[in-house]
Amino acid sequence: MFRQIMMALTLCAALVAAPAYATQSVYTPPSLAALQAAAERGDALSQNHLAVMYAEGRGVEQNYQHASLWFRRAAEQGDAFGQYSLATMYSQGLGLPRDHAQAAKWYSKAARQGDAKAQFLLGKAYYHGTGVAKSQTRAVDWFLAASKGGEREADKYLHLIQYKNQVAMKQLEDGAKPVPFAQQTVGETASHSLGIVYLQGLGAAVSLEAILLWVVLPILCMLGLFAI
Repeated sequence: MFRQIMMALTLCAALVAAPAYATQSVYTPPSLAALQAAAERGDALSQNHLAVMYAEGRGVEQNYQHASLWFRRAAEQGDAFGQYSLATMYSQGLGLPRDHAQAAKWYSKAARQGDAKAQFLLGKAYYHGTGVAKSQTRAVDWFLAASKGGEREADKYLHLIQYKNQVAMKQLEDGAKPVPFAQQTVGETASHSLGIVYLQGLGAAVSLEAILLWVVLPILCMLGLFAI
């Protein structure tokens, strides 16, 4: 019972965090039968609404398998919310076998449609190498996209990557043996350094605040003047 409660809370938290969830919630069908009929006809909004009902056990008996089925129906016809939600089901192993590769696949589809939460989670997948080949470059690209979409968690990862890049660069300049992260990051993401992105105006607007946050502060941290 405890495990079921925790799984439900995990999914609900993930779904509530998605920008599209508010849109899904405003739709109130006249009846469950009418909602089911609309979903069967292929209406993505109805499919997502029905899926959320099954996922949360709202108005129906909770059933993650039914939820994943309806999220898939919406996802396969290109609905971003359905794609994000199906990815979450795969990521958490709710109603489906846990499969990080499938999760990354569906997060990618939603991310390419501009879903900021999916962009952030796809960035995390590339950052950690979960379900995809590890790539700091792609992680930064998706974190930047998510940040522009208002996903503030992405900013934390961007700051961390920038800071580690600065430390790695200094280690190389000092002739110290690079740590594994430095070997990977400097070779792959030096040209994608967030400070350079801002200074060159690539993918983000240049501002004094941005330069202070992403360029000056990491350098000060590197020199030991501030601690993260």
